[in-house]
Amino acid sequence: MEGETAVEDSNKIPDSEVKEDPTDAPEGDANPEKADEEKPEGDEGKAAEGEPAADQIEELTEDAEALKQELEKIVVVTPPQPPRPEEKFDPADFPPSYKDNLPKELLVLQYVDNFRRQYVHLYRDRKPLFLNPVNEFGVEKFVCTTIRPTQLHFKELYNWDGAAEFVADYLDFDTLDPPYEIPTRMLSPATVLKRQRGNCFEYSTLLCSLLIAAGYDAYVVNGYATRETCIGDETREICPLLKKKEEIRPEETKREMKKYSVKPPKDLRSKFILKMEARKREVPESFFIEPFTGISHSVMSPNYLGIESVWNNFNYWSNMQDCSEGVGKISYDLGDCTCWEYMFPGLDKPILQIPEADDDLLDDDDEDKDADVEKHLDMPPSWVEPLRLIQRDFEMRCPQGKKLKLYKRAKLEKFAHYLMKDGLVCRLSVYDNRELTDLVMVKEYYQHREDKLYQRIHNHRSGWITESFFAGRAHCLKEHQYKASAPGPENERTMLFFHEARVDGLEKRVETATEMTEHFIDRDDFLYYKHVIFGKRPKKFGPQESSAPNANPRPIVKMVIKFRRNPAKIANDDVAEMVFLCAEDKIQLTYHTEHSNIAASTRDYIKPPNWDEKGAILNWAADMHQTFQVDPHAEPSKQVKLYEFLVYLLKEEEKCRERVRESEDEVREILNEREKEEAASDLEISVYDTERNEKARTHRRELEQRLLEEKLRKQEMEIDYLAPFLAQMGDPEKISRAQAYKLKEDCLADLKQRLIDKANLIQARFEKETHELQKKQAWYQQNQVSMSKDDEEDYLNYCSEAMFRIHILELRLNRHKEIAPHKYMALEQRLRNDPRLAEYF
Repeated sequence: MEGETAVEDSNKIPDSEVKEDPTDAPEGDANPEKADEEKPEGDEGKAAEGEPAADQIEELTEDAEALKQELEKIVVVTPPQPPRPEEKFDPADFPPSYKDNLPKELLVLQYVDNFRRQYVHLYRDRKPLFLNPVNEFGVEKFVCTTIRPTQLHFKELYNWDGAAEFVADYLDFDTLDPPYEIPTRMLSPATVLKRQRGNCFEYSTLLCSLLIAAGYDAYVVNGYATRETCIGDETREICPLLKKKEEIRPEETKREMKKYSVKPPKDLRSKFILKMEARKREVPESFFIEPFTGISHSVMSPNYLGIESVWNNFNYWSNMQDCSEGVGKISYDLGDCTCWEYMFPGLDKPILQIPEADDDLLDDDDEDKDADVEKHLDMPPSWVEPLRLIQRDFEMRCPQGKKLKLYKRAKLEKFAHYLMKDGLVCRLSVYDNRELTDLVMVKEYYQHREDKLYQRIHNHRSGWITESFFAGRAHCLKEHQYKASAPGPENERTMLFFHEARVDGLEKRVETATEMTEHFIDRDDFLYYKHVIFGKRPKKFGPQESSAPNANPRPIVKMVIKFRRNPAKIANDDVAEMVFLCAEDKIQLTYHTEHSNIAASTRDYIKPPNWDEKGAILNWAADMHQTFQVDPHAEPSKQVKLYEFLVYLLKEEEKCRERVRESEDEVREILNEREKEEAASDLEISVYDTERNEKARTHRRELEQRLLEEKLRKQEMEIDYLAPFLAQMGDPEKISRAQAYKLKEDCLADLKQRLIDKANLIQARFEKETHELQKKQAWYQQNQVSMSKDDEEDYLNYCSEAMFRIHILELRLNRHKEIAPHKYMALEQRLRNDPRLAEYF
């Protein structure tokens, strides 16, 4: 028995296979980690302040009352302040429940029971239909209402291939028991997501829910398949990563019909063309999707032997056709009642359409418009809660983060993101035999690497390793091919670069032990090719002067550079190729060819003996130059120009030699960087990923620890209010009664004076601000007529700021006057309770 998912014409989804996996995956935990509990703030300073609660009434002592009356004499007047805006909130909440059947669901179950009785009566020799299994709570639910379309917020699930691959990787499958009978229970897609396990029907229902939400016209298919398909045995199949992607067929344009053209006859053939709504996404043709593998299959696939029924979230269809010869000859026109029996008659069932005619031209004028619409029972809403998946579980992809699949002469290993230290997410091993012992090639795929590496291919037969990189590296490296046995410099290797991001436009560099070739694109000097031939290093005797790589560079024997055609120059003046024969002290030039000529002009130079002396005057002779001119009527170049051109060529040779040495140094830098990157294998972690960003988490913990230590330190180093007064008495070991009374009076008197001084200070600042404001207002009254708009705006801004400061000072003074008596009483009480003075009071 096989549960499948089918995508119709423009929407058809592959059959879901039943795969066996002996490893039980743990249930997915959708609950985020609990945050650290907040700790209450310390109450330090409250005792010293001595501020009572609002509901407490405390009588003032005689001294405190005198202090209060003295503070009441300080009065300030300030203008009123506008009220603050009120804060608003927008709450949201929704709790779903699906444990009971609604009245409409009970009515649908009656329809289902009637449909089953008629089906059994007509087809006694066929298997029973899969209609209303029980859910997690033992409640019967119709399979159509079990589909819960939910669009998750991951872009990978928007396309059918991404959604199918996710379902195949994220879940472990359970085989049916027995495998030839339909199950009696089917869990909801939400529960399947949490458990990360399911049978073929649960796989298909989950995938169908994702595809319908993504806009596809998807169906769950119940039928029969081969043994390999049902048990998930892919050892006879080729790995999908080794298959070449099929070319997308261009869509045929519709034939335009003129207004008065003859209408074509109605096409009565079954074409399995569904009526598409605006929200549906079109696909080239109908196909099956195998949820266990995430691979699409043709509707003619021999892996599927028969179909019993199909359904989506709107209707249920039973197959009335003979499947003795497989599914290749089945008609998939769900609107044909002779082939498919629908459960709910309605307008939502697929119907035939004429493929090449517009609907506006084929509609009858009066027949369809006046037809009475018959009302039918529609499908109740899904009882399943919306699918939920957190980012951490989505990135895990596989149960326990790992999954192994065996194919024909291949083994595929998948890993969750960030599970492997080097960022490995997939490894494909290709073998030469079915026993998987003769290794041929290994393909490794990476993600989130700081060095931008995303693929490495190691061919064990040839020994070549190919590494591919994303854009963003220091040297714009795109691909690196080298021998595994000789990864160092001055060996066989090929490097591809992102030439758009490089200043020199380098696209490709090929290097061997004796040669180096570089290819360029879109350069201003039209250079596109450079080839260098190296000689053997001369042996040096004696102590080695330096161990640097460039201390004894490879000697350059020959350099060849080629240029593209420059349309601003004539062909005889536009150099096509320069050959620097360094070992022979010769320079050869070849110019571009005119369209009317079959040969190109050439020019050869012999370098003078003193060409390498700096600042020396070059010796020139007529036999040092040889020219072949294609145009016999062209005037020969003068000796002065030939000499100047030779000087230019010598400079170009020196520049070319410097560029070659820079290329050699760049190769060494790239190899050194790659060696360090492979040793470190650092991964990129987003600053928003608080779970994996170890640096941010460590920094946050350090800050919390510092705050806690600072709080404890303040509590331990609380100020002793008697210390300065005891110091005046010489810090006696034991305090007498007279000393105790004197300490109390001095301490209270000091506090009283400080409170009065603070009030006077606030009053002085208030009076100063008020005086400055009045002075500014008087100045404004005198100069109001002659003031400019800017001066007036400055005056208004000053008044606003001054009023704000005056208001703050007033609030501080009133607050101080209110709490000062209570501070005085609190200190008096603390003195009475102090263990050093308690015996005298």
